[in-house]
Amino acid sequence: MDFSDLNSLQLFIDEQSLFYFIVTIELILILVLLLFIIYFGIPFVRGAPFAVSTPGKTKKMLELVKRYLGDRPRAKAADLGSGDGRLVLALAANGLEAHGLEINPFLVWYSRRKVKKAGPENAFIHRADYLKVNLSEYDIIVLFGVFYMMDRLEQKLKNELRPGALIISNYFRFPHWQPIAEQDKIFVYRIERIPSPRRIVLNSGI
Repeated sequence: MDFSDLNSLQLFIDEQSLFYFIVTIELILILVLLLFIIYFGIPFVRGAPFAVSTPGKTKKMLELVKRYLGDRPRAKAADLGSGDGRLVLALAANGLEAHGLEINPFLVWYSRRKVKKAGPENAFIHRADYLKVNLSEYDIIVLFGVFYMMDRLEQKLKNELRPGALIISNYFRFPHWQPIAEQDKIFVYRIERIPSPRRIVLNSGI
């Protein structure tokens, strides 16, 4: 094989390598796009996108649950859009039967692993669209929603929850309900008191 043949062979190898490299990059980009659609797109269209509650917010939400729940040791709580499961585990650690309703399959998988590793028998993660789940069995609802779904969710909770049910909403208010308490953009509602002109604004320290 002469020198020109060697050059041709090297050129062919380089072209083939470049081709496979480009195809690999394209496949990776397609996979990333699909993961992005599953992770963000579907939850955004069908519910709320994943937003992490800070440890401070989680602690304050738990404090408000304990303050307004009263003596109900067998109460059932649902975290609507439970994300990575941190609030479900926190509720379970405080003795509640805690259920997380999450539509994102990756977050369901991840949070179930966290629950399994932590080991509580009173924490459960369900892959579900909470707008399509009957919530009447729950005594406590906690959520970190988004503004465009609060009106629809308000009607759902009004129709399904029993009198006395407690609702803790992080950051977003319901459009027609008056909270019975508020602290640091966390709003507390109780079904039997809605609507009510009474409102308590708590100071920043619990």
